[in-house]
Amino acid sequence: MKYFITLLFVVCFVCASSQIPQQITFQSYVQNSDGSAIQDGSYNITLNLYEVDSGGVAIWTETHTLNISDGILNVILGSVSNLNLNFTQQYWLGISIEGGAELIPRIALTSSAYSLISKTVENGAITG
Repeated sequence: MKYFITLLFVVCFVCASSQIPQQITFQSYVQNSDGSAIQDGSYNITLNLYEVDSGGVAIWTETHTLNISDGILNVILGSVSNLNLNFTQQYWLGISIEGGAELIPRIALTSSAYSLISKTVENGAITG
């Protein structure tokens, strides 16, 4: 059975007041090839990050067993395997379900609007 990721709802860093955890919240809608939501249930999901949008070798991977309801997949990247990447370049997320082929296309990770200001903060000091 083929699955497709059709809509990316959220890709953002989970923030805390004193230190930024190296985790990313990811949510998506997963559907069958006919456009219907995949059946509710528990699925083995493998997540890979790449430095290229196709081909290449995964630079990070982790596997989760996730409950999917109404086609909605929710996961926190980095909650199983440390996400020790510097995020100074573009990365792409590859997803496979139940050991199947990786879904195409990969999903480009992007910044959330207000996270872009962090590039201007010197030595982690935020001034009012």
